[in-house]
Amino acid sequence: MSDKNISYLNKTFTDFKSNLVNYAKTYFPTTYNDFSEASPGNLFIEMASYVGDVMSFYVDTQVQEKFFIIR
Repeated sequence: MSDKNISYLNKTFTDFKSNLVNYAKTYFPTTYNDFSEASPGNLFIEMASYVGDVMSFYVDTQVQEKFFIIR
């Protein structure tokens, strides 16, 4: 079992991107270290952040619909 801190509150594109960059810096410091905006690795980080942002939106929407109350 690992002791990684997982936060379920960071749900925006920027939050996902900063968490992915921090993750890469922590666990892959020698493998990947080019975090410039024009790097190919940044493309994949931003694509994953976009997917996380969109999925977070749809999960929030589904939860809100589940608790929809007619007045």
